[in-house]
Amino acid sequence: MAQDNYSVDYVLKLKALMHDPIYKISTLGIGHENIAKELYKLLMNEEYSEDGNLKKADHISSAISRIVVKDAPWVDFEESYFIDPFTLKKTEPIKAPEKEEDVKAIFKELGNRLQCKNNPKLCFLFLWRFLPDIFPWIEKHPADSRTPNHSIYDHLVQSSCIATCLDKGDKPAFLLFTISPVQSFIAIARKTSDLWAGSYLISYLIYKAIEVVMDKLGPDHIIFPNLRGQPLVDLWLYEKHFKDYENHFKDLNINKIGAFDFEKWKDSLKTDKLLIANFPNRFLAIVPDGRAKDIAKECQEAIGKAIDELLEKVESLNDNKVKEEVKKVKDVIKEHITKYLKIYWVVLPFYEGNDHKDVNSIFEDYKNLVGENDLYNLVKTVVENLPDGYKNVGNAYSLLVDLTERFLASRKAIRDFEVIKIEKEKIERCHLCGEYEVLDIKWENIGRKYVGESERLCGMCFFKRLLPELIGNEFGLELKFPSTSEMATVKYKVKLAEEKLAEDLKNEIKNFLTKNLRELNGHKLIKPTGVPRLELKKNPLYDIDGQWLMESSYRKEYFKKEYGIDIPEEELEEIREYLKKKDIKPPTYYAILSVDGDNMGKWLKGEKLPAVEELLHEKVRDELFKRYETFKAFFKENHPMSPSFHNLFSRRLSEFALEKVRKIVEGKYYGKLIYAGGDDVLAFLPVEDALDCAYDLNETFKDLLGEKASVSAGIVFVHHKYPLSLALKEVRDAQKRAKRDYGRSAVCIKHISGSGQVRTTGFKWEDKGFFDEIVKKYSEEELSSKFAYDLMDVVRMLQGRENEVKDEVLSILEREVKRLYRRKISKDNVDKDFEEKLLNTMKRYKDNILAFADMLIIARFVAKKGAER
Repeated sequence: MAQDNYSVDYVLKLKALMHDPIYKISTLGIGHENIAKELYKLLMNEEYSEDGNLKKADHISSAISRIVVKDAPWVDFEESYFIDPFTLKKTEPIKAPEKEEDVKAIFKELGNRLQCKNNPKLCFLFLWRFLPDIFPWIEKHPADSRTPNHSIYDHLVQSSCIATCLDKGDKPAFLLFTISPVQSFIAIARKTSDLWAGSYLISYLIYKAIEVVMDKLGPDHIIFPNLRGQPLVDLWLYEKHFKDYENHFKDLNINKIGAFDFEKWKDSLKTDKLLIANFPNRFLAIVPDGRAKDIAKECQEAIGKAIDELLEKVESLNDNKVKEEVKKVKDVIKEHITKYLKIYWVVLPFYEGNDHKDVNSIFEDYKNLVGENDLYNLVKTVVENLPDGYKNVGNAYSLLVDLTERFLASRKAIRDFEVIKIEKEKIERCHLCGEYEVLDIKWENIGRKYVGESERLCGMCFFKRLLPELIGNEFGLELKFPSTSEMATVKYKVKLAEEKLAEDLKNEIKNFLTKNLRELNGHKLIKPTGVPRLELKKNPLYDIDGQWLMESSYRKEYFKKEYGIDIPEEELEEIREYLKKKDIKPPTYYAILSVDGDNMGKWLKGEKLPAVEELLHEKVRDELFKRYETFKAFFKENHPMSPSFHNLFSRRLSEFALEKVRKIVEGKYYGKLIYAGGDDVLAFLPVEDALDCAYDLNETFKDLLGEKASVSAGIVFVHHKYPLSLALKEVRDAQKRAKRDYGRSAVCIKHISGSGQVRTTGFKWEDKGFFDEIVKKYSEEELSSKFAYDLMDVVRMLQGRENEVKDEVLSILEREVKRLYRRKISKDNVDKDFEEKLLNTMKRYKDNILAFADMLIIARFVAKKGAER
């Protein structure tokens, strides 16, 4: 491309990154700019020379993150605090180094050890990644004490990004890049691993596009998603930049720089967090306008290259026959993937011409294209109340982002021209997606590990089957996916271990499998993949798949169909009799949990942010209220979105996905996380764990993002043999119903019976306690096991197919609920408080009475822990 020789000035980046001291607020009034220059000199062993673009970058990056209206009073260090813009928690007092000399010593040592003058890129990347580790307080040290809602670290990183965009007479522009469709691509699944593969591939491909921006410009140019601390980004930093300088890092005096430990960081790189599909299907970057289109095209090309590189990794597969077959159809596999996954991007410069202060032109353009909506009026009011020296295009950040999003939506609405090939003869289409022709390979050479006996797949779906092994080999990690049978029986295995039955059962099953299946090659029947917590607890049955606890698995036709072998009927009868004798009757149902953040689009637009007044220092707010009555209304408006909020929001989503979700699903409960893409989670769990797990995920989400934040969940209780693709449709529908029918911050639960009947209920998270109470009543036999079904019969008799209860029928139902509840309970044991809650809940469900009846039936099912008897 024309600008391939473009080079980034990393000295300029470092100057921008260090134009303010990292403990700025404590240096105000005592020459903070001179302190910053001194720290730069210690790092680079040269004087800090001024550059016009640095001032401009500072002004723009200040404007995009803060609202400082005229006459706002200064706030001294002693009065300062930091406000978390999502939880509104205050950090006070803010921290700064006790001894300034210690900070100077650290920068001097970094400069010497990293040879920063000769390696400015290495030095910049090190500081970008590790400043918050070296100085943990930096992310809660405000960039401006008057608007203490964004950190000095975020301001410095944004300044380095803007400075690069202004270099060589250029200007900043937004690049918004996306891959779609997401949900339909992930949903094409028959096996658990298909779900992971679909989610991971999109996450991995968007990362490879982001990698182009990092290579060309630096990681500071990505606004969303957050990159710092991302496992794939850390691996990129080490492999491409830090690996050759390990000795420099090892020699750093870690006693002085506290939290940073390079060896510990390096040892953490090859973690199973690399296997979490944590990147969304899009990214927002600020790039130099003159290079924006070329970079976007390179991002697009990088996705194709990434698929090629993954296909080259088939050499790492253990099965030589599969290797040879894949080599024949690499091009077809890539064609099918790139046909299905579409790439869209748009570029929008911050301003036309060369005047970065011309914010009025943005208002005019937005007004003409969109109109005078609430966002327009808010930002215009902000700018009208700014001192003249603070006005520039950065003030209109949220308007520019909104325009960029609208342009992308318009681009996606335009269908690309596609040549349609007329099929001369009937072709066999993929058995999974039905989109493309099955691959022309010798399917008999493809082991059961990848496809079923008669399963034939297109390139896209077959690639999903290969991906877990390819990615696992690349990172030296093993991907494990328990079967649905395992998920149904996992808590039963815990019970067997507690009753001291597990060891004997394991030996009996193992002997049967070893005796009858030893002729099979390549089938891991005796060491399948168990649930992580079961392994952690050293359960004897961890390496026995749940299906082998079920009598129904020991059928002659099953072994013939699945494994192609004949087992004598007497052998099968013997193991069945053993299971009967020991009364081994495990549950056959498991739960699929789908969680999704509520109003994520509004969060990203800033519509869920706190009011302006809540993100100002109280001294500033109170003083301005005294002076200007008109500010009171303006300060009640939501604070506009900024890159600091964008990045922090993404950082919290990353923390949720990488640090919290797995600990809850697999650490606290006996679940298996399939994927966690920020606010989007899919997991398999035992029936009795699913609702508690979903509730904990919601509480954790709120802890990270504040009380306004919530998730909605769909839960489906389904038989372990029920087709996974159909179960996934049901759980996605349940999740949508939680938002649509129950008003978000809610859960919708479905139970699909063996006959295919679907029961559905739902409630807000605050009503979970009463559902738990119903479950407890059933478990402790304080509620008749027939209560729910008897009530359903009454509802059917009175209502027929009608779901909405008329007032005259409601009183009858109230009497029936009381009668049925008390029918098998002595007067002394009637829980009147529970009875009242039951009646009040029924009244709230009078417009959807079947959901109330189904709630009682589903609660009974949960109390029985997914068992059919």
